[in-house]
Amino acid sequence: MNIDDIAKLAGVSKATVSRVLNHRPFVREETREKVWQVIRDMGFSPSIIARNLSLKKSQCIGVILPEIETGFYSELLKSMDLEATLRGYFLLVTFSHSARELGWGEKFLHSGMVEGLIVMMPEVSEVMIKNLMKWGRRVVVLNKKFSKPFVPTLNVDDVDASYQLVSHLLQHGYETVGIVTGPKENFDSQERLVGYMKALLDHGKKFDPSLVEEGDFTEISGYEAVERMSGRGKLPRAIFFSNDAMAMGGIRWLEKKGIKIPEEVAVAGFDDVELSKHLRLTTVRIPIKEMGKIAVESVLGIREEREIIVKGELVIRESCGC
Repeated sequence: MNIDDIAKLAGVSKATVSRVLNHRPFVREETREKVWQVIRDMGFSPSIIARNLSLKKSQCIGVILPEIETGFYSELLKSMDLEATLRGYFLLVTFSHSARELGWGEKFLHSGMVEGLIVMMPEVSEVMIKNLMKWGRRVVVLNKKFSKPFVPTLNVDDVDASYQLVSHLLQHGYETVGIVTGPKENFDSQERLVGYMKALLDHGKKFDPSLVEEGDFTEISGYEAVERMSGRGKLPRAIFFSNDAMAMGGIRWLEKKGIKIPEEVAVAGFDDVELSKHLRLTTVRIPIKEMGKIAVESVLGIREEREIIVKGELVIRESCGC
């Protein structure tokens, strides 16, 4: 397939297809989307090397992520890579262990190795992002809100999603619902805790700090959190884990102790990674594919919104007994 074929299938001129492939202006949004839909449907991949030589562009998008220890990040990265490839770009990925380690992002931007940078580090500060922006390349931040919108951000409505999930558990009749959070400084963790507390308040339940344990979004931390909960006495009737990986660890501990799920303790997670459906885990489905697509479109300047928020979807399975 070549540009002539795409033009015929999309009902546009070859010049329009060229402008779309090279992210040029003066193309109506509906026309641009029609061309990209044909490209997706037909599996067309533009000649990246030839275009790089003529345009003197890197055709690379930089991505900074935390360590991939959960299915969420790997699925998100896969989604970004698919969208970038469809648009003729490569991903240049690095992992940062803390917000202090953004040096590679600066190297990416300063050297011209990337056309833009996607940062997914909930602990990153406004100062750090502004420092990256000084190189004149587009920067997009995922899973982080700032007091004033100075950079494009993409977030899940964590408060609403966790509120809906915890409300579901309470409406099912569970008198006590505990929570295993992520790290205290993590933005997603904070937002999901707010949703949990709001649901308790709206359903006439008092917040009980003894029902709260902190994890770090890894499976082992979920296992250890439930173990600590158990050490304080009776477990809550239901436990909401702030991501699916921790829920899987909690399930492993409960099963090891012979505690029946959901007959004795109901379990729910957050993210709906691929393994969750096999474990019949009630969770919140994050639109990971949509987020990857939006992130790439935003860093390429195809989307101009400063604040983009996507909604989670409640997925009810057997683990909550509902």
